[in-house]
Amino acid sequence: MYIMAVNAKNSGQDFIPVHVYPVKFGNPRSMDYLGTVSLNDNDAQKFWVNLKGAYDYFEKHHKLPVVMVNQQGKYIM
Repeated sequence: MYIMAVNAKNSGQDFIPVHVYPVKFGNPRSMDYLGTVSLNDNDAQKFWVNLKGAYDYFEKHHKLPVVMVNQQGKYIM
């Protein structure tokens, strides 16, 4: 990935978005894992739900979602 980004930068691209998801959200085993990891952590559960929204958007539209960060440091999509 780094080499691809370097090549893009060397070709004049200034903005190189990279979206990496920790699991494939459509996979039931992955969802079970996330549920186990964040079972007692409400903030983590909210984060995964928010991240899943971005993942679902990409899967549906094959375009990266617009992602911003609010004043509290939380992702807004």
